[in-house]
Amino acid sequence: GTVWQSEYSKNLLFSIFKSYSSNDISNVFDISIITSLLVVEALESVGVPDLNIKWPNDILSCDKKICGILIENQFQGLKLNSSVIGVGLNVNQINFGDLIHVSSIKKITSKDYDRNDLLELIIKVFESKFEDYLKKNTDELHHLYFSKLYLYQKKHSYLLNNSSVIEATNLGVTQSGKLKLLLHNNQINVFDVKEIKLVY
Repeated sequence: GTVWQSEYSKNLLFSIFKSYSSNDISNVFDISIITSLLVVEALESVGVPDLNIKWPNDILSCDKKICGILIENQFQGLKLNSSVIGVGLNVNQINFGDLIHVSSIKKITSKDYDRNDLLELIIKVFESKFEDYLKKNTDELHHLYFSKLYLYQKKHSYLLNNSSVIEATNLGVTQSGKLKLLLHNNQINVFDVKEIKLVY
């Protein structure tokens, strides 16, 4: 039910299939972390500034969303067998209507980008780095993820269950990918992606 709006011939909308036949992956959220970090690495290499990951895996540049990621995982029993990694990347689109927190690489850098070259670059980064990241343990991946996590260790407003707004400090994520927040009463709570939303 999630929609990614895109102007014709301006952006990149693609999926990458990844098989894990030789890997035993205990934390499925690691795949989301790896994907986010690799997209950030590719975009940094072409000069996109001020890149962050907004939990769980939106990519921001200069506080604006430029990339959304959706991952569909397939299991064989309890073992993660493969993933379809869907990426929507705003490349050369300028007008986003009423979407005030959305931007594109071109809008931020004032440069046109060849979409085919950019796609090839991202795929090469995935091909060359994905397996290396899979070999890292969850603690290593979380350290890298937190270094890019938007508003990490900062206090901000969050919309809870689409009803009330709370002030909380971002403490990162759990192994399963839930957001860990320090509330005003010094209580630490964890939230799933459907339960809470950043207000910005």
